[in-house]
Amino acid sequence: MERGLWMKSEFEHDATPTWSGFIYQGYVAVYLAVRKICELLESLNPMDVQEIATSFKMEIENWEDVAIFREDAQGKHYVSIHQVKNRREQNIVAYKEPFVQLLLEKSKLEELGLGQPEAYLHTSSNITEEETVIEQCLKDWKNEVSYFYYSLETLKDQEIEESDRKEFQRKVSAAIDAEPIGLNRTKYKDLLKNIKSCVTNDQDISILKENIEKLWTYLKDKLAVGDMGAYANIYVYPDRKKKYDAVYLFDKIVEQVKRYKEITHSTEHLIEEQYKYIADKLLSYMRNFVSERHRLMQEKKEYVKNFSFLDIISILDDCVLYIEKKANIMALRRKYDETMMQFCNMICKKKCEDQKGYECRLLHLESGITSLDEESFIRMCFSYNPDCDKGIEDRRCLGELLNKDGLQDSVFKVFKECLKEFFWQEKDKTRVVINDVNKNALLTAISNANVEVTIENIVNGINNNTSMVSPVFEADELITDRLHSTDEEIWDNYFCEITEKYLSTKARENSDNLQNSICTPKKPVFVTAEEVLERQK
Repeated sequence: MERGLWMKSEFEHDATPTWSGFIYQGYVAVYLAVRKICELLESLNPMDVQEIATSFKMEIENWEDVAIFREDAQGKHYVSIHQVKNRREQNIVAYKEPFVQLLLEKSKLEELGLGQPEAYLHTSSNITEEETVIEQCLKDWKNEVSYFYYSLETLKDQEIEESDRKEFQRKVSAAIDAEPIGLNRTKYKDLLKNIKSCVTNDQDISILKENIEKLWTYLKDKLAVGDMGAYANIYVYPDRKKKYDAVYLFDKIVEQVKRYKEITHSTEHLIEEQYKYIADKLLSYMRNFVSERHRLMQEKKEYVKNFSFLDIISILDDCVLYIEKKANIMALRRKYDETMMQFCNMICKKKCEDQKGYECRLLHLESGITSLDEESFIRMCFSYNPDCDKGIEDRRCLGELLNKDGLQDSVFKVFKECLKEFFWQEKDKTRVVINDVNKNALLTAISNANVEVTIENIVNGINNNTSMVSPVFEADELITDRLHSTDEEIWDNYFCEITEKYLSTKARENSDNLQNSICTPKKPVFVTAEEVLERQK
């Protein structure tokens, strides 16, 4: 599998985005890749599948969030670049900065002779303005950037008398305060900050002008502001829905998978679940690609930025051996991602996006699930929902494992709000344990408010999934969404049954040491996530 390591673009992200943004970006990328393959196969001059596979590639987080380029004997040429925003705003003004960045990147690619790509903004919400209004906004923003650029050029070349010092500083401050680009990159922000510092500290005019020239040169050489055009579009999906969330995009990916199979005259007679299975395999591929890229980026190591369409076509062409267990696990991962996205957008409201250096624990490798293998992911599911008695191969488990309310109001809430020092440093990444007043508190997504029903469900769980559920009985407390009970005796009616299952599991896990007499199950009490967080203050 050939992949490329490319020189860093000036527009590449240098801050830690939210995992929610990564997820949505991955959905968009998969959709665009499959749709592009279908379009090339159905064009007036249709291309051969093999040619598409070897000459087209997708790039992530380099030139824009997602980019498609072609690389062949004629060189490398970008076909399209895509800015992806998973936000709720429906007003075009809210997307000024991403649109300006799109226009700048398009200009820079053209300046470098790397094609004349189409430029698109993707949003999870429908922009309400008419196309003419959007076009006018783009022209106005282009003019604002040009005015800023030429204002700096005038200021850097202006001859200043000492008597004009204050007026000159005022003009510089006004220009910087009205800065219309809003590029969220360290280099650009530092250049702006240096100019402001010169004015604030009343530094020598020559030093101030030197810093103005550095910013102007950066705009000219790195951002191609002088050649900036005003043409980009909002990406429109086929049915022009008002909300383009992850659930919607998954359905669109499934449609494109079906379209590909029809174009290539596949002899397979697939059922709906098999098309979804292929779509989930594509999303799984993208999740792994983005996760690995992010891991290496955090470790300041070289990382891959693009992959060949061959990878996508290989998944589309794979003979579909539908395995219920694997299909369920991939569907569960998708549901986990979608629930996290909803939490990030609706509850957390992605406040961390503009906090430089902030590491969201939902994203961080220590607590994130992105690096878990298949079996570890299953263990994590049962760790969060020990009151689920379904098997992972049972399609009904999708309705109970990874309960949405429990994840959002217990698991994600604790991850977000509990201070890092209260997390036990567990080697086992399939479970999360909190130090709650020197007690081991296992974090769960249990949302049932009835203690008797919850305990019966956990007992059913240990009967059907013994090794998965047994860690519950190593905890002093179970952190839940809303359930509170400090009475250990509530377990008594079931404790002989629990002990037998627990000890047999521990014996198997510790086959080299069969002295299990000190290995006895605890009777954990129930505490709410809110209680635990209050105690940490």
